[in-house]
Order: sequence, then structure tokens, then C-alpha cells
Amino acid sequence: MTIRCKFSPLGKPEVDSYEPGTVLFENSPANDKTTNVNLPIKQGVFELMCCSGGGGHWCYIGCNSGSSGSFFKGVVYFDEDQTLEIQVGGGTTTYAHNGYPTYITNCIHCPEGKSANTTCSSKPAAPTLMSGMQVLSTEIHAGGTCGGDSLFAGTEYGADLKPGYMKLTYLRLEP
Repeated sequence: MTIRCKFSPLGKPEVDSYEPGTVLFENSPANDKTTNVNLPIKQGVFELMCCSGGGGHWCYIGCNSGSSGSFFKGVVYFDEDQTLEIQVGGGTTTYAHNGYPTYITNCIHCPEGKSANTTCSSKPAAPTLMSGMQVLSTEIHAGGTCGGDSLFAGTEYGADLKPGYMKLTYLRLEP
């Protein structure tokens, strides 16, 4: 086994902050709830998967599905040790209500899935990326979809009436 390291100009070696592949945070809350945590992390490159909770149906004469929450999956870099303020939003279990947003304060905000009401014209925007992290690559960066299907293949995360999701996995020390 080898240990990746980087040598600074003054000779001080910098080794990986965590074992590559370490999942530092993973959560999908119950519907109508949010998970709120302060997560201390060390500098490094991470894979971030993030989506908000899905919106509710609306029924009057027949039913319409709400929209799914917005989604982000990509590789991000935190250039210093810090504490992340995280909220992961659940979906809704009731008619005509929005889901809950998912975010990392000053880094990313995934808007919640919208209620169907009479149409799905108010689907959520794509996630807002902020200056608290550097995005190195993006696989998914999209607003929610009408009809509420999840954009995370093989899952129901963020679909209408389903909770959001966040996963932060350490990859390496430097971009």
C-alpha cells in the first residue's frame, strides 16, 4: 500500500486528509423533516451528491404529481479545513406542499421540489453554486422535473413525495 503525499517547498509533507473513498456524510431524512448538522472536514477533493426533497401531489378532479427536487453530482474542492453547515431536506407527505431544500451554507443550495397545484410549471431551478467550494467537474446540475422522477439513476431520492439526499465522499488531497 502506498500513501499519497505532496511535499511543500519547505519540506513538510502533506498526506491525504482521509483514506480515499471515505464517506464523511450520508443522509436521507424522513419526509416532512430535515437533517441539520455541523460537519468538520479537512482540506481536500470530494465527490458531492446533493438533492432536495420532492414536492407533493395536487388533487381536485384527478391528481397531478409534484416536481422532484433539484440535483447536483460532481467533484468539489475545499481549500482549507472548515466546518460545513448542512441541511438535508425531506420530501412532503401531504398534498399541495413543497419538499424541503438541501444545502451547505455558502457552498451549494438545492431548491426544494414544488407542489403540483394545478400544473407543474413551477419546477425548481438548478442548484446555486457559491464561492465556499470550488467545483472541479459536474455530472448532474439540474432543476427538478415535472412528474417527479429522480435524476439519481436507480434511486427515488428527491422524486415527488420522496426525501432528498446528500453524500460527501473524500477522493484525494489536491485537485
